[in-house]
Amino acid sequence: MQTSYCTQNDLDDIAQLLNARPRKRFDFKTSQDIMRQILTENIDSVAFGF
Repeated sequence: MQTSYCTQNDLDDIAQLLNARPRKRFDFKTSQDIMRQILTENIDSVAFGF
């Protein structure tokens, strides 16, 4: 596929679809799920001083 036929919005949509896919390396969680888990763990440890 030639990207000259795609708008930036089209490319952004494609990137979002690819980036939001579950990953085998993350036990079939999305990268957003993993990031949310990391941030939640860090917030809890900062908030409670662990």
